Amino acid sequence: MPRVERCAAVLAALAAVLAPLAGCAVGPSDRPAVAVRDAPLPPALQTSAPPTSVPLPPLEPSRGDTIDFRDCTSRTERRLRAVGVSSGLRYECGEITVELNPDEPRRRAGIVDIHVLRTGTGPVPLVVVGDVNGEPGSMLAARLANQLPPEFLASFSLVGMDRRGTGASATISCIPGEVRQRLIAIDPGATQPEGAQSVLEAANEATRTCVQQIEDLLGLVDSWRAAGDLEQLRKALGSERLNALAVGDGSRVLSAYLGRYTRTVGRVVMDGAPDPTLDAIGAGPDLAAAAERAFDAFAADCAASNCPIAPDPRQALIAVAEALRASPIKAADGTLVNAGTLFSAVLAGLADTAKWPALGAAIAGAGRGEVNGVAKLVEPLLAGDRDGRDEPPRLDAALLTTCNDTTTRVPPDRVGQLGDDWKTRAPLFGALYAQRLLVCSPAPVPSRTVPPPRIPGTPPVLVLATDGDPLTPLAGTQRMADALAAGLLVTWQGNGHGALPRTPCITSAVQHFLVDGTLPRTGTVCPP
Repeated sequence: MPRVERCAAVLAALAAVLAPLAGCAVGPSDRPAVAVRDAPLPPALQTSAPPTSVPLPPLEPSRGDTIDFRDCTSRTERRLRAVGVSSGLRYECGEITVELNPDEPRRRAGIVDIHVLRTGTGPVPLVVVGDVNGEPGSMLAARLANQLPPEFLASFSLVGMDRRGTGASATISCIPGEVRQRLIAIDPGATQPEGAQSVLEAANEATRTCVQQIEDLLGLVDSWRAAGDLEQLRKALGSERLNALAVGDGSRVLSAYLGRYTRTVGRVVMDGAPDPTLDAIGAGPDLAAAAERAFDAFAADCAASNCPIAPDPRQALIAVAEALRASPIKAADGTLVNAGTLFSAVLAGLADTAKWPALGAAIAGAGRGEVNGVAKLVEPLLAGDRDGRDEPPRLDAALLTTCNDTTTRVPPDRVGQLGDDWKTRAPLFGALYAQRLLVCSPAPVPSRTVPPPRIPGTPPVLVLATDGDPLTPLAGTQRMADALAAGLLVTWQGNGHGALPRTPCITSAVQHFLVDGTLPRTGTVCPP
């Protein structure tokens, strides 16, 4: 078996994730496997022995779908160009009709159309599910199809599903524009309890208007029912099993699917999965600390490249936030930018390392009174069809799904205490994440949420973690892998939200798993 030849190289690769090791020994070891920088996953890091008695299912071609797919290439190419992706592929779009609430037949019946996009010539459908507040599954599939190796599209047809309320699936746009702006403008430096009261008032208004506009749909936009939609999509695609790839909290949908439809689970990959073991209060400190670490990585990169807010990006952010706290500024698109809006823009920018230059420029611009760069970063949460996106504001469905996925409801008087505590770990973001807990306080408490995913009888699941992920912290993704009956964890020592396809090592691991059916050694570490 090939080995890393020099002990020093091994120690350097492991330093970010392990305690110092005493030495390098020949022979069996429980240490995580380490891939060579920017290289495919070598055979030494693969194993054919599954960690469970349930083997990885074989790939089976579709028996023939029942979806009325139609060409949507020109529209999809226009949307891809808006996010900087060029494409020469063909795309088809269609819908499946699902029941609003099939699990509770005594409630008022209703149906909803779920939008899907298909691309690739492979005979096996691979369903793609995205973050509820990120790019819709249809666009995620279209983007990935242009970034993955050709072997993927020869084996699979990528089928992106827009979750309920996102993209073109039962579009939800029920929160007034001014209330959206208030919800993304939660200020971590606000005086308490006035700051908490302001958040609660905006959340109350958002809930009230959504109840009036969408009625029964309010409580039916969640990960549990999205898993049911996936099952209906599997049937419509003519697939014996669901082969799927999820990013971020789309993994929660797949986790629910594992429990509800265990016998039809195929090859599943979760990229940047949220923690399945903690409630919103328990996860808050990890989220804030992950954002803090991501900002530190951004700041180091910013200073090294002499970006506009060098040499001290942290102090620059604090100074700009203080100025906007005293005097908010309206952007050209009408967004009122204050300190809280700035922090929401920072979180949006940290999630995608390709946006780090734009983030530095936006903070610098805001320091000069030019806030259009900040407004651009938060625009997907606030605006509908702009710049060719052809989608509703992302905040609405994200708020409903988040609140329907948790039973946690936090009183305002506790927010100040949590914020003070979390700031000890995350001075920039601790109070922000504490105040964000109030957004769900007025929402009805759901009767059902996604249970922990340790379901006997499931085949191996590949779980990808990113060391510097600001939205789904490394520790939480590790706990998802541990909670699964047969989770295989591969960690990338990089930054940003989600690892695929941003490093050849991760891409190779996913290709071996999905296309070849070869299992990576759990605990494998891919270097930056």
